[in-house]
Amino acid sequence: MSQTEADYLNTVMCAGTDALGTVQEFSDLRGANSFQAVFGCVDGTHIAVRAPPTDAGSYYNSKGLHSILLQVVCNANLEFIDSYVKWSGVANDARVWQHNPLDRALQHNADVIPVNTHLLADCTYPLATYLMTPYRNNGHLSGKQKVFNMKLSSKRVIVACKTQLSYWVPQPGSVSAVRGTDSFR
Repeated sequence: MSQTEADYLNTVMCAGTDALGTVQEFSDLRGANSFQAVFGCVDGTHIAVRAPPTDAGSYYNSKGLHSILLQVVCNANLEFIDSYVKWSGVANDARVWQHNPLDRALQHNADVIPVNTHLLADCTYPLATYLMTPYRNNGHLSGKQKVFNMKLSSKRVIVACKTQLSYWVPQPGSVSAVRGTDSFR
């Protein structure tokens, strides 16, 4: 990642938003007993596309549609504060995240988000000091692990709801939003 990209991400994520206000809004969202020090939530959703003339199989997702992946970071107000679109629909969220410039910036510069805060994601993402994920439920979670997962999920549901509220379906001659009951995930 170039210094220019890192500087841009730092400006967009922290200086470009009211960073401490964003953390406070997440704290207010579910109360003092919920997951604290959250700056944003990460999730991916699919954008439907027409099958490309070459390599169409790479765009065919698990819902039986051709798509590209949109990965977003959402704040407590359901606003996208970061987005990344580059991968075909066959890719999973973790693979996309590993190539996302934001992940690379966070690996090299923790100041991209406020100090001592983190992003939340579902269990498909890799755990990192700046990215909190739930314990994988293998049927043997302790009571503390279940409480941790519940608190994390109560905050993370913000972005999951946002990415599932609507999805994009290309229409002949234009692109328009279509309300859906399920994302393409």
